[in-house]
Amino acid sequence: MRAIAFAVLLAASAHARTINVAEDGSGEFAAVLDALPAAQPGDVIALKSKQGMVGLEVKQDRQGLVVVRALPGSPAYAAGLKPGDRILLIDDRDISRMPLAQAVQLIRGAPGTTVKLRVLKKGADTAEPVSIVRGQALFAIDDGFSKVEIARQFKDVAAAVRYALPLAKTDKRAQSFLAFAYYNGSGVSQDYAESARLAKLSAEAGYAPSQRLLGVLYFEGKGVDKDLAASAAWTRKAALQGDAYAERNLGQDYAKGIGMAPDPDQARVWYRKAIAAGLTLAQKDLDELGPEGAMSDETAGQLPASPAAAPAPAEHARPAVAPVSLSGAEEELEP
Repeated sequence: MRAIAFAVLLAASAHARTINVAEDGSGEFAAVLDALPAAQPGDVIALKSKQGMVGLEVKQDRQGLVVVRALPGSPAYAAGLKPGDRILLIDDRDISRMPLAQAVQLIRGAPGTTVKLRVLKKGADTAEPVSIVRGQALFAIDDGFSKVEIARQFKDVAAAVRYALPLAKTDKRAQSFLAFAYYNGSGVSQDYAESARLAKLSAEAGYAPSQRLLGVLYFEGKGVDKDLAASAAWTRKAALQGDAYAERNLGQDYAKGIGMAPDPDQARVWYRKAIAAGLTLAQKDLDELGPEGAMSDETAGQLPASPAAAPAPAEHARPAVAPVSLSGAEEELEP
């Protein structure tokens, strides 16, 4: 479920061009954003800042943080972290139920300081301690979508949209980002038909956030004809990929009989999956179902929450929740 964070690195590879920037009166975000237009794939933007990072790209699942990669030459790479390794503790703190943004913030810190991790290596049975000295923050431009992620990270939605538009024909991540932007009217004029068109492209390519959004669009009849069976089908596809918001939505579908026969027991299954993934919103839904095997009158009369709010992050949010603001999201940052 979780969106993989864009790569924030600590050291450039031997083949990359390094673009050096520093904080000024307008702040570190502005310095990085100003460097984006000239950056090309393979470049690294090196930021001189009080904030240090370790060079990890991570995603979140039900048990904590999973390493997607450690940049060659970075402190994390030197410490031996590899794809598939699982971070269980950060400075002795359990992160299994911690929002992604909070966990990432624990890994970050002043350059030169040390963060202590407890890491379960891929294929290992026992976790081991790993200490990493934080270094300078570098932002890798791996491909065109890197600029979208960096702009979104720094909450410049208009810039993120500009960088995403040229990629929308072929990149499912850009399609999904723009689908949420058009749905929310953030960075672009609100356009449900365009949101649905882009969401379909990305959803059919197997991208879970777009599958969830498409489920919402069919439920609301925005940009597409209202179709509760299609709504439930797309929601299920996203839920089966571990998208926590889709898991909650599917639980609501089962609880209310949206596009399917009511099944409170299945509703509980999906609510619990969402809760296990850190989406505490689903706890209230689960409580409203009442004792095992029963459904309250109040719950039976409710409808699923309506869709997302902010754009870029909305990709990580579910109906009526602001996205990358991390109301349970992934996402979305990287240490």
